Amino acid sequence: QQRAHEIQLKGAARDHSMFVEGGVPLDVPVESLAVTSPVAPQEAPLKGGPQEAVRSLLLLLEYVEGSAEAARAEITVGAVRSSVLAAKQAVEFSLDSGPELQRAGFSLSGPKGALEPGQRQRIGVSWLPPADLQTSDPPLVSTLLTVKGDITESYRVLLMARVVSA
Repeated sequence: QQRAHEIQLKGAARDHSMFVEGGVPLDVPVESLAVTSPVAPQEAPLKGGPQEAVRSLLLLLEYVEGSAEAARAEITVGAVRSSVLAAKQAVEFSLDSGPELQRAGFSLSGPKGALEPGQRQRIGVSWLPPADLQTSDPPLVSTLLTVKGDITESYRVLLMARVVSA
């Protein structure tokens, strides 16, 4: 009749040895709580191989007008530690940092790396508006995040920036 102990459990289930957190996923079902079949990620051919699933993430960076501080956002890549999955399988990741990112005023920190099971790594994105920025046309740049563990996953990361008033 009386409650002796109360334990709160928190966790997450993962299908693979790696994960990506952050941003706004753009390919989730509208009714996320409804009982539906899983949403199939967009299929797109990628360099160097057969078609792979590509998911999309949006990172929104808001620069406060007149500020000396850059707008910032981040994505976290992690490697799952599990007794079921192959031990000591490293997870490699890379976020392409092409010249179009730099022209639009974006810079990356930690865009490539390798993780051991149980580790996480943040990929930082910052944005300072270029001098020739047209505020009516905020920059929207796309780049590709590739994560390799027990499988290879690709994410189309859309970087959207805008200037906001203080």
